[in-house]
Amino acid sequence: MQLKQFRLLTEDFTRSAAFYKEIMQFPVVWLEEGEGYALFDTGDVRLELASRAAMADAVGADNVPAGGALLNIEVADADAAYALLIERGLEPLRAPADRPTWGARVAYFRDPDGNLIELFTKLGEGA
Repeated sequence: MQLKQFRLLTEDFTRSAAFYKEIMQFPVVWLEEGEGYALFDTGDVRLELASRAAMADAVGADNVPAGGALLNIEVADADAAYALLIERGLEPLRAPADRPTWGARVAYFRDPDGNLIELFTKLGEGA
């Protein structure tokens, strides 16, 4: 088995699609506003968005999960990426900080549906 895509369910599809397209600037592979579906090229595992209504139609309202997610995004420089996202209007949740036991420098934001976005840069040798 190999994970190819990860789907986030959205309350406000239009707002979430704009967030990942304009703020995060992930390249759009497919965007179907009327269907409440989008696919973004994020590297090896692509990101999908689907409206909760579209998923309820597909699997039944009682089967649509209520939980959130954490997107872990590797960047070349966590501080620079953090500053860039703030410049684009994103409200920070936690400023970049070294996590030596994780071997990373991390910063946090939330997407429009409250999912956590973790930006990380690997710490160098001896960090």
